[in-house]
Amino acid sequence: MINPLSHTVLKKGSVLEAAAKTSNTPVFNLDPFDNLDTIVSQAFDNKTELVFIEGGDGTVQGILSAFLAHKTKAPLPKFVLLPGGMTNLVAKHVGVKKPNVSKVLSLLNADSNKTTTLLPLLNIAYEKHMFSGFLFSTGALPIATKYCHEKIFSLGINGVSAVRATLLRVLFGRGEAREIILSPTPMILEIDGIKVEDGHILTLSTTLSSLMIGLNPFWGTGDGAVKISHLRGGGKRFIRNVFRFLKSKQSETSKNKLARDGFRSWSVDTATMHYSGPLVLDGEFLPQTKKPIRLSASVPLSFIK
Repeated sequence: MINPLSHTVLKKGSVLEAAAKTSNTPVFNLDPFDNLDTIVSQAFDNKTELVFIEGGDGTVQGILSAFLAHKTKAPLPKFVLLPGGMTNLVAKHVGVKKPNVSKVLSLLNADSNKTTTLLPLLNIAYEKHMFSGFLFSTGALPIATKYCHEKIFSLGINGVSAVRATLLRVLFGRGEAREIILSPTPMILEIDGIKVEDGHILTLSTTLSSLMIGLNPFWGTGDGAVKISHLRGGGKRFIRNVFRFLKSKQSETSKNKLARDGFRSWSVDTATMHYSGPLVLDGEFLPQTKKPIRLSASVPLSFIK
């Protein structure tokens, strides 16, 4: 499946489409995206075992969510992710690095050596909605996403570079960006029998091990697939602590300092939040709500590379 409007695909062309010309692999262009449910249903009917996805994080999230919604029909296929968007966070973790035609053809070969990674999606449920994705945020990140689209993309900066530019303005600026993005907002978070009611600056949740540009802001104990980090309003030493997240692992001393400064993190099976502000999942804004929002993990999906 190809999203021909994804940033890299649109700019450089489709690797998957080029590979399909030398094999009997069917290719589906998701333009428009309205035909996705039909394509997914057909894949289940045909008992498809391997699905290639070429596009960015939004494309990956949309396609995998559609497969999860249909999963009662038959076993889920395995997936190959080919980065082709403006942001490719999920493909960075479980996708093919620097994809080319020969790599795609090799993965189609039943006898080739393959690496399989199991990874669930993050489920976000409230009211009658159910969304599945990889990075869910409230507070500063949705506000930063909006700011990035309005102020950074307009300068011709996009992708990871846009994220870096926004982060630098927040960390080292003293003007509009910092004031807008870091203003605390009300939230109640119920997790592991704890009720956190502080006004919060940011909450992040994911099933991935780390985020873009080398950041790893998840250090909580526990063995749940849902990783959550929370920064309360009035948190201190913001710049210093963000730089701690460039480390792959936090020492006990660092964990104590993070807790002292208002940063908390957990790895759990489920959590519930009460928040009426902007919600972002994988870069896309979700409908806002005044009802409880439940976070959990989907069944693990298999990713091949």
